[in-house]
Amino acid sequence: MTLEQLILSAAAALGDPGFQYTRDKTCDMVLANGLHLVIEPSRTEEAVHLYAVVGNLPAFDREVFVETLLRAQLFHREMGEGCCFGLDDDTDEILLNRKLSIQNLGEESFLSVLNEFANWASYWRDKLQAPPVATPSSSASLDDFQMLRA
Repeated sequence: MTLEQLILSAAAALGDPGFQYTRDKTCDMVLANGLHLVIEPSRTEEAVHLYAVVGNLPAFDREVFVETLLRAQLFHREMGEGCCFGLDDDTDEILLNRKLSIQNLGEESFLSVLNEFANWASYWRDKLQAPPVATPSSSASLDDFQMLRA
């Protein structure tokens, strides 16, 4: 299937969310919950980049904010498989993104990945709108850890 066929199929399954193609074949999709999702074809391989703005880099308390993102990203603990965060240099927007190979990808698989990504992007958009909560630093000392010795 072509990327256009996959997108049209997914759009129909999602209840025809508002979407449009740009000149460079990028698809902008606005879901019912207001999430703006972008599907952009890779220029170098048979893949697409899925991304959505989930928040803005705060002016203050950046350390706590970035710590939250990094903890969630480790081993995909609080995000979908293959997803990661990025920072737009021009706008200071935080993006959740995922690269997806579309080679031999069927309609159901594409819709499943798109749905999972949209759910995680919505989760992070909502979570990042809430005020940050400082994580208490560990009070453990090096003496609390036992080292294995041969």
